[in-house]
Amino acid sequence: MMTTAKQENKTAKRKRGGKLTFVLIFLCAAVAAVSAYQLISYYWANHEAESDFNSLRPPVAAQTNTKDPTDPSSFKARLPYYEKLKSENPDFAAWLTVPGTNIDYPVMQTLKNQNYYIDKDFQKKYSMNGSIFLSELSDVAATPPSDVVTVYGHHMKTGAMFGHLEDLTKPENFMKATTVILDTLQGRYVYRIYGLYRTPVDTGLPTEFKYWNVSNFPDEQTFDTYMAQTKAKLEIKNDAAAPVFGDKLILLSTCEYTQKNGRLVLVGVLENQPSA
Repeated sequence: MMTTAKQENKTAKRKRGGKLTFVLIFLCAAVAAVSAYQLISYYWANHEAESDFNSLRPPVAAQTNTKDPTDPSSFKARLPYYEKLKSENPDFAAWLTVPGTNIDYPVMQTLKNQNYYIDKDFQKKYSMNGSIFLSELSDVAATPPSDVVTVYGHHMKTGAMFGHLEDLTKPENFMKATTVILDTLQGRYVYRIYGLYRTPVDTGLPTEFKYWNVSNFPDEQTFDTYMAQTKAKLEIKNDAAAPVFGDKLILLSTCEYTQKNGRLVLVGVLENQPSA
């Protein structure tokens, strides 16, 4: 028969084990609750940000009968609205649309601090999503714009901003999204999508492709060197849209996570004269 002392010791161990189990369950529940709160907060913040952008989007359907976003009448209908946005925030530089995707946003630009809108919305309030914004080197006020127009946007898990660019690396999606439309106050520019590539940045290596550090090609050799680096990295492309010297490019750049400091870049080639 077990002695009283042994029984008490066994009972004490069970109590300690029960307390430890309770503490572990409580900690797991707390971690789960915090994680759920953070996840809900993330998606709610994204929902709020997208709602704000939705309020900025022109009511195109009420302004034009055409369903073709490249139709000049669509731009003419939108222009007064763009002018209104410019009066509300002088940093408004353009409107970017990629038919076949959710990309349909105002584009901001601040020359003294290129990254100002990386965490701010159109109203200059903090936003986890930030805004779509231009490189300080890109000039979209000129007619035509810079030889290379570089546009940045976050890769949001929800797919907002440039979150769905990754989808275009799949052939079935790449075939559906064929153009990038950039509306400036000077006119509408339609870029044919040429391809997408991934590349690391801030590597410190002399061979790093600094795709963002170019705005104009002074000569054919500079263009050829740039395009050779681009073509070497392309993982999907449309050869029919391959640029030649004299063509103008648009780059949509976002983060990607298959490599350290990775970037995913969409390349488009200008195919029209501005329609104003």
